[in-house]
Amino acid sequence: MLCCWGCLRSCRALDKRFTAANYDEFPKFEANDKKAICFNLKPGDAQLNPDPYFQWQGTYFQLSKDGLPIETTWRDALKTNASDDGVKLIVEYCKSSLKDGDEVFYSPAKARRWGVKGPDPSKPTNMENLLIKRERQWIHVEVSKHEEKLKTDEFGITEDLLLSRITYLSFTVSTQSPWQKKAHTVYGDKDPSQAAWLWGSSLILEGQEQGRNLSSRLLPFVPSDFEPVRFVPLGTREAFINVVASTPTIAITGATVEKNSAFASPFSTEIGKEIGSNLSKNADQTGVRVMINGSMKGHLQTMCADDDFSSGFEAHAGCRAVSVKSLHMVQLHGDAWKVASGTPYVLQEKEDDFSNHAKEACITAAACNPKSIVITANGGPTVSINLSRFLVLSSRKRVFSINGMHSGKGTSGAAGCFKTKEVDLEKAVQSLTSLSTDFFTNKVNKGKALIDELNQKPLTLLELEPRGDGKCTKGEYILQPEKENTKVSPGILDANLVSPYCRRAVDIMLQQVMGTECQC
Repeated sequence: MLCCWGCLRSCRALDKRFTAANYDEFPKFEANDKKAICFNLKPGDAQLNPDPYFQWQGTYFQLSKDGLPIETTWRDALKTNASDDGVKLIVEYCKSSLKDGDEVFYSPAKARRWGVKGPDPSKPTNMENLLIKRERQWIHVEVSKHEEKLKTDEFGITEDLLLSRITYLSFTVSTQSPWQKKAHTVYGDKDPSQAAWLWGSSLILEGQEQGRNLSSRLLPFVPSDFEPVRFVPLGTREAFINVVASTPTIAITGATVEKNSAFASPFSTEIGKEIGSNLSKNADQTGVRVMINGSMKGHLQTMCADDDFSSGFEAHAGCRAVSVKSLHMVQLHGDAWKVASGTPYVLQEKEDDFSNHAKEACITAAACNPKSIVITANGGPTVSINLSRFLVLSSRKRVFSINGMHSGKGTSGAAGCFKTKEVDLEKAVQSLTSLSTDFFTNKVNKGKALIDELNQKPLTLLELEPRGDGKCTKGEYILQPEKENTKVSPGILDANLVSPYCRRAVDIMLQQVMGTECQC
C-alpha cells in the first residue's frame, strides 16, 4: 500500500525519544554534546504576540547552580556571545530562583551578536534566555533588568509541538538511509566536504567513519525537517580553502539591515538581485560561474545584500552560489544562519573557537583567484575589515563597491568610509594566517610592503550619477591607514533608477576586468 506524501513526512519526523517530549529520559548526554541542547523554534510555534522564535532559537548550554556553564567549551562561548551584564543577570537568577532538582540551560541574548532587531521590532533582542526542566515540565524564562531589578517572564512548555523542538545538537544517519536528499557539491570531484543536514541548531552527519567523533544517536533516515548542507571537517579545511581559491568566483561581503534601515537604500534587495542576475548572464564572458558569501540573514524581514546578490546570480542556469557558515554560529543562533539562496557549506572549528572567522578565510581565499571579482555592498566596520583583505589579496582593479546601495547619507564600510589604524589594518590581514597557515602565509605583507600594495590597488566606486538619470559613474579610492573616504555618495531612493544603474554598474565591471560590455 502506498503512503501519501503527508503520511510519509509524518513517518519521517524526528523520533520523540530524542526530544523533550520524552520527559524522563531527555536530556541523556553523550560526551560530544558538551551538556548542551537546542531549541529549534520556528515562526508561529509559540502562539505568542510578538512571536519570540528569533530571540529563543539556538543552543542552550547547561549551567551549574551558581549560574555558570558546566562545560569549559561554553564558558569560552560567553566571551564572544554574551554580555557581562547578561551573565550577571543569569547568575543572580540562578542563585535566587532555582528550585531543588532543576536542570537549567542558558542561551545568551541575540543582541550580543546581531546588529538587527527581530522580525517584530517590539520584541527586544537583549533578553537572556533560560530553559528549565522542573520535574515533568519545561519552562522558558526571559531574564532582563528593569529599574535596576531582576525582571523575568516565564512560559510553560506543554504542547508536544514545542517539546519536540527541544532536542540534541548532533545525530548520525546511515549512509544507506532511504529518502536521503543530499546537497550537490559546487566544486565537483575536488570538493572535500561531505553530506550533512541541518534543522535549526541540530546537525546530522553521515556514516560511522572510523576515527570520527560522531554521535552514537544513529537515525534510520533523515527526518523531513532537516535540510541538506555540505560539511567541512576541521581536518579538511586547508584542502577546502585551496579548492575554493582554485575556482574563479564572485566574492561578496555586504550588510544585513532592517528593511526600513536609515543606513541603506530602500531598494537594496532589488539592486542586489539585478546586479547578481546581470553578472550571471555574462558568465560566458567572465568565466565566473560561482558566487560566495558568508552571510547570516537572521530572518526574512531583513535586507541581506549577500543573499540578494546570490539569489539573482543563481537565477540563470549553470551559475551556483555558495553560502559559507561557521558551525558554532549556526548552532548558537539556530535558523538565523539561513539564507534563501546558495548551497550552505558549514565549517567545523576548534572547540574554543567562537570567532566566526573561518568563513571569512574561505571568502578571502576565493578572491585570490586571478579571475575572481569582489563586490562590497554597504555595511560597517566588519565590511571595512573585509575590504582591506580583499584589496590586498585580489588582482588589481577587481574590487568594486556598490554605492547605489547606500542610504541618502552616502557612506559605508564598503566604500572605505571608516578610518582604520595601521596596526588594526595589518592585524586584519595577518589574522588570516591563523585560519589557514599554509594558504595565506606567503600571500600577505606587513608594514610598508602592505601599504605599498594598497597604493597599487584602488577600490572602484560604482556611484549613482548625481544628475538623477540612474546612470552609474566610476570613481576610485586608495585605502590607507588613519584615513577614510570622505566623499559622500548617496544611494538609490527612486525605484525607477534601479535598472539603469545596475546595467551600467555591471558594464563598468566587465569593461574593467574583461574589456567587454554587458550582455544584458
